[in-house]
Amino acid sequence: MGGQEIWPNGMSICERLRRSQRKSESPTEFELAVTDALAFLFGRGNVEHLGGPNKPDVKLSFGGKSVVFDAKSDLQGRVGDADPKWRVLQKYKQDYNSNQVVIVGESFTGGQIRRFAQEDSILLMKTDALCRAIEFEAEYPYNKDALFTMLFEGRSVVLSADDIDDSIGKDDVKILRAIWEILRKRREGKFSLQNAHDWVEGRTSEDYTIERIKGAIDNLVFFNIINADGSEYRTNHSFDEVEAKLGLLHTALKGRSAGERPVESGERESKSVPGKNGIPIFHVYKRREYKATFYRENGHVIYEAKDYGSPSRPASEITGTSINGWVWWQYHDEQGKTRPIDDFRKKDSLN
Repeated sequence: MGGQEIWPNGMSICERLRRSQRKSESPTEFELAVTDALAFLFGRGNVEHLGGPNKPDVKLSFGGKSVVFDAKSDLQGRVGDADPKWRVLQKYKQDYNSNQVVIVGESFTGGQIRRFAQEDSILLMKTDALCRAIEFEAEYPYNKDALFTMLFEGRSVVLSADDIDDSIGKDDVKILRAIWEILRKRREGKFSLQNAHDWVEGRTSEDYTIERIKGAIDNLVFFNIINADGSEYRTNHSFDEVEAKLGLLHTALKGRSAGERPVESGERESKSVPGKNGIPIFHVYKRREYKATFYRENGHVIYEAKDYGSPSRPASEITGTSINGWVWWQYHDEQGKTRPIDDFRKKDSLN
């Protein structure tokens, strides 16, 4: 159940969503589960549970935009034509100055609900769509702007799990390979975002925006393949090493496109040591000290006998929100001072 906050009763966020979505006798449970799901995806500080008379159930604020949610639990798992209060939802949109109103439920039935939603510009989001986004977020964190656009600014009236794209998509690999071909040819290790945009534009037939290209590059930054250096980027590895990493990424994507279920972070038990020299790391969170082992060679972290491919994944599992594990996890240096493990990444990039 990695990548999701685990509650005292042992349930992950998605388990809570799926169980509470049919508890029509206690609708607040589903509202709170939706709140926690959005908090995991966008950060706790951006999500507020409202509830109560004349209020939407949940509000998400992100990037100067806001979305209000009506969480519909039903014993049979069906939200019908008459369930949503359409006029009330429109009032919520006005009262809270929201860009979008979303109804969340297990399924939407009836002959008119889709038409009503389309006429009122209301999004119908299936619970399984929210869970799919959480699963992908746990594996490789999304670019949050791209995630917001995918969830709330698409053209679909009903959003289901099939509409949720991987956090790293096939277009990302295409963009990154176009950039890397130029870098390898020129034997250069530094480039700007504008350089990348020009190179991709010249080597692919697609018209990618500069923001889209930045999102792809951010994936390389996340995997410590390149490093953001002010307004420029620079490589952390040799060209051959990067080619190998891109090849592994491409293979993983091919596996997903063939229908493999994404593996959530923490789901794989550690069966072999992911590096030679483990470094004890820790973090005190909510008065509790969490301890793990960090492997500098490949960035793996062993936490509670589970092998995580990056420091951010166990940190996100512990806190229940996306977080930069390189800064979150700490260690004691030779002088006994507490330092972030990002120190190692910075040192390695200079070597």
